[in-house]
Amino acid sequence: PTVFTSQQKFYEDFMQSTSINFPHNFSDNALNISSKVAFNEIVENFKSIKKPSDSMLKTFIFKFIYWYELYLKDFHTNDNSNIFVFCGDVKLHEMLFLRFLKMININVLCLNPYKTIDFDFVNDIATTYTETTFLEFSYKIPDFTRTSPTQAMITKPTSALKTKTIKKVDFKPNTEPLSFEKLALLSISVVMIEVLDNDKKVLGSGSGVVIHSDGYIITNFHVVSGGAFFKVTFEDNVYSEDLTDLIKYNQDFDIALLRINKNCISLPLRISKEIVRGEKIAAISSPHGLFNSISEGIISAKRNLKNGMLQHTAPTSAGSSGGAIIDLYGNLLGLDTMEMGGQNLNMAIDNFTIQDFCGSFIENIV
Repeated sequence: PTVFTSQQKFYEDFMQSTSINFPHNFSDNALNISSKVAFNEIVENFKSIKKPSDSMLKTFIFKFIYWYELYLKDFHTNDNSNIFVFCGDVKLHEMLFLRFLKMININVLCLNPYKTIDFDFVNDIATTYTETTFLEFSYKIPDFTRTSPTQAMITKPTSALKTKTIKKVDFKPNTEPLSFEKLALLSISVVMIEVLDNDKKVLGSGSGVVIHSDGYIITNFHVVSGGAFFKVTFEDNVYSEDLTDLIKYNQDFDIALLRINKNCISLPLRISKEIVRGEKIAAISSPHGLFNSISEGIISAKRNLKNGMLQHTAPTSAGSSGGAIIDLYGNLLGLDTMEMGGQNLNMAIDNFTIQDFCGSFIENIV
Protein backbone atom coordinates (compact mmCIF):
# COMPACT_ATOMS: atom_id res chain seq x y z
CA PRO A 1 0.00 0.00 0.00
CA THR A 2 2.85 2.37 0.73
CA VAL A 3 4.33 1.80 -2.71
CA PHE A 4 0.94 2.25 -4.33
CA THR A 5 0.34 5.54 -2.47
CA SER A 6 3.74 6.85 -3.52
CA GLN A 7 3.10 5.94 -7.15
CA GLN A 8 -0.36 7.48 -7.00
CA LYS A 9 1.07 10.71 -5.53
CA PHE A 10 3.72 10.82 -8.25
CA TYR A 11 1.07 10.29 -10.91
CA GLU A 12 -1.16 13.05 -9.50
CA ASP A 13 1.75 15.48 -9.27
CA PHE A 14 2.82 14.62 -12.79
CA MET A 15 -0.66 15.14 -14.23
CA GLN A 16 -1.00 18.47 -12.40
CA SER A 17 2.37 19.76 -13.64
CA THR A 18 1.69 18.74 -17.27
CA SER A 19 -1.70 20.45 -17.35
CA ILE A 20 0.01 23.84 -17.87
CA ASN A 21 -0.52 25.41 -21.29
CA PHE A 22 2.44 27.48 -22.54
CA PRO A 23 1.83 29.98 -25.38
CA HIS A 24 4.40 28.09 -27.50
CA ASN A 25 4.79 24.36 -28.02
CA PHE A 26 7.80 22.51 -29.42
CA SER A 27 7.45 19.98 -32.21
CA ASP A 28 8.86 17.34 -29.84
CA ASN A 29 6.02 16.36 -27.49
CA ALA A 30 8.44 14.82 -25.00
CA LEU A 31 10.15 18.17 -24.73
CA ASN A 32 6.81 19.88 -24.12
CA ILE A 33 6.13 17.53 -21.21
CA SER A 34 9.67 18.02 -19.85
CA SER A 35 9.21 21.78 -20.02
CA LYS A 36 6.01 21.61 -17.99
CA VAL A 37 7.55 19.37 -15.35
CA ALA A 38 10.63 21.61 -15.15
CA PHE A 39 8.46 24.72 -14.89
CA ASN A 40 6.53 23.19 -11.98
CA GLU A 41 9.82 22.49 -10.19
CA ILE A 42 11.07 26.03 -10.84
CA VAL A 43 7.90 27.50 -9.33
CA GLU A 44 8.41 25.33 -6.26
CA ASN A 45 12.04 26.53 -6.07
CA PHE A 46 10.85 30.14 -6.16
CA LYS A 47 8.22 29.52 -3.48
CA SER A 48 10.70 27.83 -1.16
CA ILE A 49 13.31 30.60 -1.55
CA LYS A 50 11.13 33.73 -1.47
CA LYS A 51 7.98 32.64 0.41
CA PRO A 52 6.14 34.95 -2.02
CA SER A 53 2.74 36.55 -1.72
CA ASP A 54 0.16 35.74 -4.39
CA SER A 55 0.99 38.92 -6.31
CA MET A 56 4.74 38.20 -6.21
CA LEU A 57 4.14 34.68 -7.46
CA LYS A 58 1.88 35.91 -10.28
CA THR A 59 4.51 38.47 -11.28
CA PHE A 60 7.22 35.79 -11.42
CA ILE A 61 5.05 33.41 -13.47
CA PHE A 62 4.03 36.19 -15.88
CA LYS A 63 7.67 37.20 -16.39
CA PHE A 64 8.73 33.57 -16.83
CA ILE A 65 6.09 32.85 -19.48
CA TYR A 66 6.98 36.10 -21.28
CA TRP A 67 10.66 35.04 -21.43
CA TYR A 68 9.64 31.54 -22.50
CA GLU A 69 7.64 32.87 -25.44
CA LEU A 70 10.18 35.58 -26.32
CA TYR A 71 13.34 33.47 -26.38
CA LEU A 72 12.28 29.89 -27.07
CA LYS A 73 9.75 30.13 -29.89
CA ASP A 74 12.54 30.10 -32.50
CA PHE A 75 15.06 28.08 -30.49
CA HIS A 76 16.08 24.77 -32.06
CA THR A 77 16.42 22.60 -29.00
CA ASN A 78 17.29 19.52 -31.02
CA ASP A 79 20.53 21.16 -32.11
CA ASN A 80 23.16 20.66 -29.39
CA SER A 81 25.38 23.32 -30.93
CA ASN A 82 22.94 26.04 -29.84
CA ILE A 83 23.93 28.03 -26.78
CA PHE A 84 21.74 30.45 -24.84
CA VAL A 85 24.03 33.33 -23.80
CA PHE A 86 23.09 35.60 -20.91
CA CYS A 87 25.25 38.64 -20.12
CA GLY A 88 24.83 40.88 -17.09
CA ASP A 89 23.71 40.91 -13.50
CA VAL A 90 21.91 37.72 -12.45
CA LYS A 91 19.03 38.05 -10.02
CA LEU A 92 16.81 35.27 -8.70
CA HIS A 93 14.26 35.44 -11.54
CA GLU A 94 16.98 35.24 -14.20
CA MET A 95 18.79 32.43 -12.40
CA LEU A 96 15.62 30.35 -12.16
CA PHE A 97 14.98 30.84 -15.87
CA LEU A 98 18.54 29.79 -16.75
CA ARG A 99 18.14 26.79 -14.48
CA PHE A 100 14.94 25.91 -16.32
CA LEU A 101 16.76 26.06 -19.69
CA LYS A 102 19.42 23.68 -18.43
CA MET A 103 16.75 21.32 -17.10
CA ILE A 104 15.27 21.00 -20.61
CA ASN A 105 18.74 20.33 -22.02
CA ILE A 106 19.56 23.75 -23.49
CA ASN A 107 23.20 24.76 -23.18
CA VAL A 108 23.59 27.98 -21.19
CA LEU A 109 26.55 30.34 -20.97
CA CYS A 110 26.17 33.00 -18.29
CA LEU A 111 28.69 35.86 -18.31
CA ASN A 112 28.34 37.74 -15.04
CA PRO A 113 30.81 40.51 -14.14
CA TYR A 114 29.07 41.40 -10.89
CA LYS A 115 29.71 38.16 -8.96
CA THR A 116 26.14 38.05 -7.70
CA ILE A 117 25.42 34.44 -8.64
CA ASP A 118 24.44 32.11 -5.79
CA PHE A 119 26.87 29.35 -6.73
CA ASP A 120 25.40 26.89 -4.21
CA PHE A 121 22.11 27.15 -6.06
CA VAL A 122 23.58 26.11 -9.44
CA ASN A 123 26.42 23.78 -8.52
CA ASP A 124 24.30 20.72 -9.27
CA ILE A 125 23.73 21.79 -12.89
CA ALA A 126 26.56 24.15 -13.75
CA THR A 127 30.31 24.47 -13.93
CA THR A 128 31.49 27.84 -12.64
CA TYR A 129 34.67 29.73 -13.39
CA THR A 130 35.98 32.85 -11.72
CA GLU A 131 38.68 34.57 -13.72
CA THR A 132 40.15 38.05 -13.86
CA THR A 133 41.73 37.69 -17.31
CA PHE A 134 40.25 36.32 -20.50
CA LEU A 135 41.41 35.52 -23.99
CA GLU A 136 40.70 38.34 -26.41
CA PHE A 137 38.63 37.47 -29.45
CA SER A 138 36.16 39.10 -31.80
CA TYR A 139 32.63 37.86 -32.31
CA LYS A 140 29.68 39.62 -33.90
CA ILE A 141 26.44 38.90 -32.07
CA PRO A 142 23.55 38.77 -34.58
CA ASP A 143 21.00 41.55 -34.41
CA PHE A 144 17.98 40.75 -32.31
CA THR A 145 14.71 42.60 -32.74
CA ARG A 146 12.34 42.42 -29.81
CA THR A 147 8.68 42.94 -30.65
CA SER A 148 6.60 44.22 -27.78
CA PRO A 149 2.80 44.49 -27.79
CA THR A 150 3.21 48.27 -28.20
CA GLN A 151 5.53 47.92 -31.18
CA ALA A 152 3.30 45.34 -32.82
CA MET A 153 0.32 47.66 -32.48
CA ILE A 154 1.74 50.95 -33.70
CA THR A 155 4.74 50.14 -35.89
CA LYS A 156 4.08 49.72 -39.61
CA PRO A 157 7.41 49.84 -41.48
CA THR A 158 7.33 51.95 -44.63
CA SER A 159 9.73 51.24 -47.48
CA ALA A 160 9.98 54.96 -48.28
CA LEU A 161 11.40 55.61 -44.86
CA LYS A 162 14.06 52.95 -45.31
CA THR A 163 15.32 54.29 -48.62
CA LYS A 164 14.93 58.03 -48.07
CA THR A 165 18.11 60.05 -48.51
CA ILE A 166 18.75 62.43 -45.63
CA LYS A 167 19.78 65.91 -46.72
CA LYS A 168 22.50 67.72 -44.85
CA VAL A 169 21.36 71.08 -43.55
CA ASP A 170 24.00 73.65 -42.69
CA PHE A 171 23.53 75.34 -39.35
CA LYS A 172 25.31 78.41 -38.06
CA PRO A 173 25.42 78.34 -34.25
CA ASN A 174 24.79 81.45 -32.18
CA THR A 175 27.99 82.97 -30.82
CA GLU A 176 26.29 85.10 -28.16
CA PRO A 177 23.76 84.14 -25.47
CA LEU A 178 20.16 84.80 -26.47
CA SER A 179 17.55 86.62 -24.44
CA PHE A 180 14.63 84.57 -23.17
CA GLU A 181 12.43 86.44 -25.63
CA LYS A 182 14.53 85.06 -28.48
CA LEU A 183 14.81 81.62 -26.88
CA ALA A 184 11.01 81.51 -26.80
CA LEU A 185 11.01 81.78 -30.62
CA LEU A 186 12.67 78.33 -30.72
CA SER A 187 9.25 76.91 -29.82
CA ILE A 188 8.81 76.51 -33.57
CA SER A 189 10.94 73.34 -33.21
CA VAL A 190 9.00 71.94 -30.25
CA VAL A 191 5.68 70.12 -30.72
CA MET A 192 2.79 68.83 -28.68
CA ILE A 193 1.98 65.16 -29.31
CA GLU A 194 -1.56 63.93 -28.66
CA VAL A 195 -1.83 60.15 -28.33
CA LEU A 196 -4.98 58.55 -29.78
CA ASP A 197 -6.44 55.06 -29.51
CA ASN A 198 -7.83 52.98 -32.38
CA ASP A 199 -11.08 54.96 -32.22
CA LYS A 200 -9.03 58.19 -32.38
CA LYS A 201 -9.99 59.21 -28.86
CA VAL A 202 -7.30 61.15 -27.01
CA LEU A 203 -5.51 59.06 -24.39
CA GLY A 204 -3.10 61.76 -23.28
CA SER A 205 -0.50 64.20 -24.50
CA GLY A 206 3.19 64.99 -24.24
CA SER A 207 5.87 66.96 -26.03
CA GLY A 208 8.48 66.33 -28.69
CA VAL A 209 11.47 68.01 -30.36
CA VAL A 210 12.30 68.23 -34.06
CA ILE A 211 15.77 66.70 -34.32
CA HIS A 212 16.06 66.78 -38.13
CA SER A 213 14.53 69.05 -40.75
CA ASP A 214 13.05 66.11 -42.67
CA GLY A 215 10.37 65.65 -40.03
CA TYR A 216 12.14 63.47 -37.44
CA ILE A 217 10.86 64.09 -33.91
CA ILE A 218 12.23 62.68 -30.67
CA THR A 219 10.14 62.20 -27.57
CA ASN A 220 9.87 59.89 -24.58
CA PHE A 221 8.81 56.31 -25.18
CA HIS A 222 6.28 56.55 -22.37
CA VAL A 223 4.59 59.44 -24.24
CA VAL A 224 3.81 57.35 -27.35
CA SER A 225 3.53 53.84 -25.90
CA GLY A 226 0.06 52.41 -26.21
CA GLY A 227 -1.00 54.81 -28.97
CA ALA A 228 -2.45 53.81 -32.32
CA PHE A 229 -2.39 57.30 -33.87
CA PHE A 230 -0.77 60.63 -33.05
CA LYS A 231 -1.62 64.27 -33.70
CA VAL A 232 1.35 66.62 -33.82
CA THR A 233 0.81 70.33 -33.19
CA PHE A 234 3.35 72.96 -34.28
CA GLU A 235 3.47 76.66 -33.50
CA ASP A 236 2.07 77.52 -36.92
CA ASN A 237 -0.38 74.66 -37.52
CA VAL A 238 -1.61 71.20 -36.59
CA TYR A 239 -0.18 68.31 -38.56
CA SER A 240 -3.40 66.37 -39.10
CA GLU A 241 -2.22 63.37 -41.09
CA ASP A 242 -2.56 60.16 -39.07
CA LEU A 243 0.88 59.11 -37.90
CA THR A 244 1.22 55.37 -37.37
CA ASP A 245 4.96 54.88 -37.79
CA LEU A 246 7.17 54.68 -34.73
CA ILE A 247 10.56 54.58 -36.42
CA LYS A 248 12.73 53.55 -33.50
CA TYR A 249 12.59 53.39 -29.72
CA ASN A 250 14.51 52.28 -26.65
CA GLN A 251 12.13 51.39 -23.85
CA ASP A 252 14.89 51.12 -21.22
CA PHE A 253 16.18 54.63 -21.99
CA ASP A 254 12.61 55.96 -22.46
CA ILE A 255 13.31 57.55 -25.83
CA ALA A 256 11.52 57.24 -29.18
CA LEU A 257 11.86 58.59 -32.71
CA LEU A 258 8.95 59.21 -35.06
CA ARG A 259 8.62 60.94 -38.41
CA ILE A 260 6.05 63.05 -40.23
CA ASN A 261 5.95 64.04 -43.89
CA LYS A 262 6.72 67.69 -43.28
CA ASN A 263 9.77 69.90 -43.59
CA CYS A 264 10.55 71.38 -40.18
CA ILE A 265 13.03 73.66 -38.44
CA SER A 266 15.12 71.55 -36.08
CA LEU A 267 17.03 72.32 -32.90
CA PRO A 268 20.80 71.73 -33.05
CA LEU A 269 22.10 69.16 -30.59
CA ARG A 270 25.00 70.39 -28.48
CA ILE A 271 27.79 67.83 -28.32
CA SER A 272 31.00 69.86 -28.60
CA LYS A 273 30.91 71.59 -25.22
CA GLU A 274 30.53 69.90 -21.85
CA ILE A 275 27.37 70.61 -19.87
CA VAL A 276 28.30 71.96 -16.44
CA ARG A 277 26.50 72.11 -13.14
CA GLY A 278 24.91 75.50 -12.54
CA GLU A 279 24.50 76.26 -16.25
CA LYS A 280 21.38 78.27 -17.07
CA ILE A 281 18.77 76.59 -19.25
CA ALA A 282 15.34 77.14 -20.77
CA ALA A 283 12.65 74.46 -21.02
CA ILE A 284 9.93 74.40 -23.69
CA SER A 285 7.08 71.89 -23.45
CA SER A 286 3.29 71.56 -23.12
CA PRO A 287 2.52 70.82 -19.44
CA HIS A 288 -1.12 69.77 -18.94
CA GLY A 289 -1.70 70.60 -22.62
CA LEU A 290 -0.66 74.25 -22.19
CA PHE A 291 1.00 74.42 -25.57
CA ASN A 292 4.70 75.34 -25.72
CA SER A 293 5.18 76.96 -22.34
CA ILE A 294 8.67 78.28 -21.65
CA SER A 295 10.38 78.32 -18.24
CA GLU A 296 13.89 78.78 -16.92
CA GLY A 297 16.19 76.92 -14.55
CA ILE A 298 19.68 75.58 -14.09
CA ILE A 299 21.46 72.25 -14.44
CA SER A 300 21.56 70.91 -10.88
CA ALA A 301 23.73 67.85 -11.58
CA LYS A 302 24.56 65.14 -14.09
CA ARG A 303 23.33 61.70 -13.08
CA ASN A 304 24.11 58.25 -14.42
CA LEU A 305 20.96 56.19 -13.96
CA LYS A 306 20.07 53.72 -16.73
CA ASN A 307 21.63 56.25 -19.08
CA GLY A 308 22.98 59.79 -18.87
CA MET A 309 20.51 62.13 -17.19
CA LEU A 310 20.48 65.84 -16.42
CA GLN A 311 18.98 66.95 -13.13
CA HIS A 312 17.47 70.41 -13.56
CA THR A 313 15.23 72.97 -11.86
CA ALA A 314 13.00 74.08 -14.76
CA PRO A 315 9.38 73.35 -13.75
CA THR A 316 8.06 70.02 -15.06
CA SER A 317 4.50 68.68 -15.05
CA ALA A 318 2.44 66.01 -16.80
CA GLY A 319 2.67 66.77 -20.52
CA SER A 320 6.21 68.16 -20.25
CA SER A 321 7.68 64.75 -21.09
CA GLY A 322 9.58 64.87 -24.36
CA GLY A 323 10.04 68.64 -24.21
CA ALA A 324 13.24 70.53 -24.99
CA ILE A 325 15.91 71.50 -22.47
CA ILE A 326 18.06 74.11 -24.24
CA ASP A 327 21.07 76.25 -23.39
CA LEU A 328 21.21 80.02 -23.72
CA TYR A 329 22.63 79.69 -27.24
CA GLY A 330 19.59 77.78 -28.50
CA ASN A 331 21.18 74.31 -28.53
CA LEU A 332 19.35 71.19 -27.40
CA LEU A 333 20.86 69.80 -24.18
CA GLY A 334 18.32 67.17 -23.24
CA LEU A 335 14.83 65.76 -23.41
CA ASP A 336 12.60 66.47 -20.41
CA THR A 337 11.59 63.13 -18.93
CA MET A 338 10.21 63.12 -15.40
CA GLU A 339 9.79 64.84 -12.09
CA MET A 340 11.16 63.02 -9.05
CA GLY A 341 8.48 64.10 -6.61
CA GLY A 342 10.50 66.85 -4.92
CA GLN A 343 10.38 70.58 -5.50
CA ASN A 344 12.26 71.51 -8.70
CA LEU A 345 13.74 68.01 -8.79
CA ASN A 346 13.43 67.03 -12.44
CA MET A 347 15.28 64.80 -14.90
CA ALA A 348 16.06 64.99 -18.61
CA ILE A 349 17.72 62.53 -21.01
CA ASP A 350 21.11 64.02 -21.79
CA ASN A 351 22.57 65.07 -25.14
CA PHE A 352 24.94 62.12 -25.51
CA THR A 353 22.14 59.59 -25.06
CA ILE A 354 20.18 61.44 -27.75
CA GLN A 355 23.23 61.42 -30.02
CA ASP A 356 23.83 57.69 -29.50
CA PHE A 357 20.16 56.93 -30.12
CA CYS A 358 19.67 59.12 -33.21
CA GLY A 359 23.18 59.24 -34.64
CA SER A 360 23.18 55.69 -35.97
CA PHE A 361 19.83 56.24 -37.66
CA ILE A 362 20.06 59.81 -38.92
CA GLU A 363 23.31 60.58 -40.70
CA ASN A 364 23.37 64.30 -40.00
CA ILE A 365 21.98 65.73 -36.81
CA VAL A 366 21.54 69.43 -37.50
